[in-house]
Amino acid sequence: MRALGGGEDTLLIPVGLMQKTEENVRRDNRVELLFGTRQVQGTHGPGKGCGIRGRAEFQTAGAHFDAAKARFPWARAVMVVKVEEVKTQL
Repeated sequence: MRALGGGEDTLLIPVGLMQKTEENVRRDNRVELLFGTRQVQGTHGPGKGCGIRGRAEFQTAGAHFDAAKARFPWARAVMVVKVEEVKTQL
């Protein structure tokens, strides 16, 4: 994530709550994230998005957590997603 660094194949997502998501990731770290916006023209009109698949982990210490906490003081953790696949939607 540009705001936090992370690198080309890594997303850093500040975490406030998300206890159930964290529990699910402990059992199976495969995740799929979907993003969309109406600000970008899609194939059939306004709206475009992407799906990102990867592996996630929650961190509460270390460089990634420190970067998240510095920018988002409310963060209790950072979800680090190692991107494996990106697909355009719409």
